[in-house]
Amino acid sequence: MNVSTLQEMGFGEESDEEILEITTENRCILLTNDKDFLVIASRMQRDKRLFAPIFFWAQQGRSPGTVA
Repeated sequence: MNVSTLQEMGFGEESDEEILEITTENRCILLTNDKDFLVIASRMQRDKRLFAPIFFWAQQGRSPGTVA
């Protein structure tokens, strides 16, 4: 299993919509604590558009490495 940040993949200034498109095209899973992605995914689901799986975690002082 590979884990990469968008910056490691050569991205950095893209909008949330573009990020979701990138992760979908690259067959990635998106791990985020940005609630905006949930809104975008809801809209895409309503429009019957496919998108990358989104794992949302409320950070609450925890780093991604500590999320079980």
